[in-house]
Amino acid sequence: MRIIKSGLVGLLLVMVLSLVGCRNQELTTEEAKTELEPQIGIVDLADIRREHPLTQQIAQIEERIVNLNLSLREEEESLTKIEEDTGSYLTDFNQQVKRRLEVIEADYAKKIEQEESKLGSKLEDYYQQLMAEFESELAEKETSLHQELKDELLILEKEYDTDLEEYKAIIDQNYNSEIINLRLQLRVANLDEAKQNQLQSQLEELTAEREAKIEDQEQYYNQKLQSFLQQEEAELQQRLQDYQQKLLFQAEADYETRKQELELEFYNYLTSLEEGMVSDLSSQEEELAANIEEELLAAREKLITRVETRVKDLTDEIIQLQQKREKLRSERKEELDLMIEQVAEDKGLALILTDYNQNLAAIDLTEEILAEIRLGG
Repeated sequence: MRIIKSGLVGLLLVMVLSLVGCRNQELTTEEAKTELEPQIGIVDLADIRREHPLTQQIAQIEERIVNLNLSLREEEESLTKIEEDTGSYLTDFNQQVKRRLEVIEADYAKKIEQEESKLGSKLEDYYQQLMAEFESELAEKETSLHQELKDELLILEKEYDTDLEEYKAIIDQNYNSEIINLRLQLRVANLDEAKQNQLQSQLEELTAEREAKIEDQEQYYNQKLQSFLQQEEAELQQRLQDYQQKLLFQAEADYETRKQELELEFYNYLTSLEEGMVSDLSSQEEELAANIEEELLAAREKLITRVETRVKDLTDEIIQLQQKREKLRSERKEELDLMIEQVAEDKGLALILTDYNQNLAAIDLTEEILAEIRLGG
């Protein structure tokens, strides 16, 4: 039972309550209850502690202490494991040497892998170079062939133009005299309308016939040009395809030659690397065997020192947190006691109980104390 007293009257009431209230017995008479009620106050200490602002800090510190204790236990277990593992390693030097030699072999394997990657990159770069040259030469050849076709077509067009002009001249000789004669007749005065229409009709028919023959000849030459162009285009595509196959064949041959050269370089590199690895492993095996115990012991001491330092740091921090927790608990107790005493004084109560029986007739001050705490004291 925790009792907070106010004045001399409180001392007398403590004695009375020790006989009546703290034995879980009910007061025998209503008069006794009435006499004690104004002088006794009760407070739920658990509730006001829980609401106090320092309680959260204390809980956080306690949680931190728990976590640190777990970490401390892990570090202590780690220290034990270091001892066990080191002893296990020291019992098998050959295994340790083997592991070190495997590391050396892994380094050489990595060098081989890197060289293989370089080989692949070189071949890929050379392939891209060949393809760029192939496309450039093919485009150049295509341009050259089209230019040749264009020049041939231009010459042929000029020949056809000349032939067409000669043909027009022959047609003009055949038709011009008659056309001129009809035009002269149409200019003669006093022609009746029927005769004039007849002559005009003959002139139009003759002119149309002349133009039709010239147009037929132009179409003939155009068809010949089109046929020539189609044939030459087909031949150009075939020549271009043949040239493309030739370039591809040459590119493949060049690529294969370069591939063989690089693979020979890679083989020579592997041979040299293998010889170096054998020599390196042989020269280092004895040295590794001699140094392995010293290295393991040094590593062990280093690990132990680190873990012991960690253990000490954790222990110191736990002690500091425990001291801080006790200090906060003491501060909380003092603040709550002062609050309870102040409320008891304000209420004119001689006694405040924080541990009491449920059937005790008293004034519950818990909510008032909580209100004081929430208002900041």
